Amino acid sequence: MNPDLGTPLPRSTALALSLMAGAVVLAVPTALVLLRAVDGSVGSAVLGLGMALVLVAGPLLLARGLLRVRVHVGPDAVTRTLGGRVAHRIAYADVTRVRVKREPYALTITLWGTDPEGREVVFPVSRSYVGDLEPLARRLDPEVEHRGAQLFADEHERRWWQEFRAGTF
Repeated sequence: MNPDLGTPLPRSTALALSLMAGAVVLAVPTALVLLRAVDGSVGSAVLGLGMALVLVAGPLLLARGLLRVRVHVGPDAVTRTLGGRVAHRIAYADVTRVRVKREPYALTITLWGTDPEGREVVFPVSRSYVGDLEPLARRLDPEVEHRGAQLFADEHERRWWQEFRAGTF
């Protein structure tokens, strides 16, 4: 761990483990189709290869990606690393918008702003790969208090943030 990045948020492995379990379960019918393709049927071979890519390899690659993502909350910036390499970094002073949103299976805090190179960044932090959003929300509280309504696109987003912080979202 790089101490300059800040405190890493705990990982949530539920989605990655679900994807891996699904890939294992779907490997059985995929193998059956591939075994039928041994007869020389081109259609079965193409179908089996397609199933292997979409139903087995795809979910395994997605799970691998989710397990490699780490989010670090530092005193000056929030950083996303991918396999130990810094992928995105946004300083709290450069955040121009904050939104908290409940999506079908996860809660997400999204930050908009600019990265150290001056490029526009949309930085979602989701409970699908992070176990706890509270450290990030605690660190954003002073920014929200200091800059107020300018961090929210409209009154709804500001109210959602207040409800999230109150625990009623």
